[in-house]
Amino acid sequence: MRISPTFYFIPILLLCSCSSEKSSEKVLPDSTFVKFFADSLIISDEIKIGRMDSSQLRIKIDSLYNKYRFTRDETAITLGYHQENIERWKTFYEKVIKQMELIQQIESR
Repeated sequence: MRISPTFYFIPILLLCSCSSEKSSEKVLPDSTFVKFFADSLIISDEIKIGRMDSSQLRIKIDSLYNKYRFTRDETAITLGYHQENIERWKTFYEKVIKQMELIQQIESR
């Protein structure tokens, strides 16, 4: 019984496609993701306090994605990366708090 060369090619193709998917799932750098996350929390709270609707929240969040040049997929991957380890999440969130305190100091001047 002879096995078709295609039979060998398909698993190799699948392995290559899987490895390229994982390499494209890059975690965004903390230096900018912390700023993005802090800004998104502030916008979310502004919307709640101002009793604005969800469409206004979406417009403001979309402007953040444009400002930082992030995609929703990149932010989901990065957020998942931080949340999968409690110590990493704690460290990340401490950076976010410091960023929010810095924003508050700048705005209070």
